[in-house]
Amino acid sequence: MKEKTDFKHKPIITGERMILRPFKEDDFDEMIVILNEPDVRM
Repeated sequence: MKEKTDFKHKPIITGERMILRPFKEDDFDEMIVILNEPDVRM
Protein backbone atom coordinates (compact mmCIF):
# COMPACT_ATOMS: atom_id res chain seq x y z
CA MET A 1 0.00 0.00 0.00
CA LYS A 2 1.31 3.46 -0.92
CA GLU A 3 1.98 5.93 1.92
CA LYS A 4 0.11 9.24 1.86
CA THR A 5 2.17 12.40 1.51
CA ASP A 6 1.94 14.77 4.46
CA PHE A 7 1.38 18.27 3.09
CA LYS A 8 1.17 19.88 6.54
CA HIS A 9 4.90 20.60 6.43
CA LYS A 10 5.69 23.27 3.87
CA PRO A 11 9.43 23.72 3.36
CA ILE A 12 11.19 27.00 2.69
CA ILE A 13 13.52 26.74 -0.30
CA THR A 14 16.24 29.34 -0.64
CA GLY A 15 18.54 30.11 -3.52
CA GLU A 16 21.02 32.79 -4.45
CA ARG A 17 18.35 35.18 -5.70
CA MET A 18 15.06 33.89 -4.32
CA ILE A 19 13.16 32.41 -1.42
CA LEU A 20 10.16 30.13 -1.97
CA ARG A 21 7.93 29.90 1.08
CA PRO A 22 4.27 29.39 1.84
CA PHE A 23 2.08 32.47 1.54
CA LYS A 24 1.38 34.49 4.67
CA GLU A 25 -1.56 36.77 5.36
CA ASP A 26 0.81 39.75 5.09
CA ASP A 27 1.45 38.83 1.42
CA PHE A 28 -2.13 39.54 0.34
CA ASP A 29 -1.86 43.24 -0.60
CA GLU A 30 1.35 42.76 -2.58
CA MET A 31 -0.06 39.72 -4.39
CA ILE A 32 -3.08 41.77 -5.52
CA VAL A 33 -0.69 44.34 -7.03
CA ILE A 34 1.36 41.64 -8.75
CA LEU A 35 -1.66 39.76 -10.11
CA ASN A 36 -3.10 42.96 -11.57
CA GLU A 37 0.01 43.65 -13.66
CA PRO A 38 -0.91 43.56 -17.38
CA ASP A 39 1.92 41.12 -18.15
CA VAL A 40 0.70 38.72 -15.46
CA ARG A 41 -3.04 38.80 -16.11
CA MET A 42 -4.59 36.22 -18.42
